[in-house]
Amino acid sequence: MRDDPLDPSTVDAGEVALRLGADLAHGLTSRDAAQRLARDGRNELAPVPPVPRCRRVLAQLRDPLVYLLLVAVVISLVAWASEGAHGWPADAIVIAAIVVINAVLGYMQEVRAESAVAAPSTMLRVCIV
Repeated sequence: MRDDPLDPSTVDAGEVALRLGADLAHGLTSRDAAQRLARDGRNELAPVPPVPRCRRVLAQLRDPLVYLLLVAVVISLVAWASEGAHGWPADAIVIAAIVVINAVLGYMQEVRAESAVAAPSTMLRVCIV
């Protein structure tokens, strides 16, 4: 992969400039820059589409320990039902509550982390414009 001639990151800067028709010593003329801007657009990364909330919440449940806890809920419910289903299935309720609380806390942390990562780019956008 390192010797891929089409990947600009694996080639010398002079070679990339030559391929793009740019001059490293003098840069682009205003006319060339305007043409490239019109042809290629601004030099910026496309924003990543946001992940839907339901997928984020479900992603919190993708963990072997969570699977184990969900199996424990099922086993607890089966045991409760086989013993006559008297009262509330307290064990199953407590385990399910732990899974839900874990998912909510994980979701909240992910949202906070994402906003912390997005903050510098928002600040830069405000400063540049």
